[in-house]
Amino acid sequence: MNLEYEYSGYCQLPLPWNRTMLKIKSDVEKKTVFEYKFGLLNFYESGHAKIGAHKDDKPSLDQSVDIATLSFGACRDMIFSKKGCKSVRQALEAGSLLLM
Repeated sequence: MNLEYEYSGYCQLPLPWNRTMLKIKSDVEKKTVFEYKFGLLNFYESGHAKIGAHKDDKPSLDQSVDIATLSFGACRDMIFSKKGCKSVRQALEAGSLLLM
């Protein structure tokens, strides 16, 4: 199974799960009752760094599978928008788990 992930012109190649990531994966799976095949970890150097607007609709992603977002560190806002609708802002505190 090819688990490369491409976004914004970048291609992320898979790495083996390390002990810390396996623990996080296990904790998330217990709470969501779903088995995840991969995880994507983003690091933000400052409160100004962010991911721009995007859709999680890549052909390589199974659209029937929920996306679990786990927040570490400082509180960050996640903004959801849909064409023709008002945007919704959700603050994610450290340790927050958001299931989409």
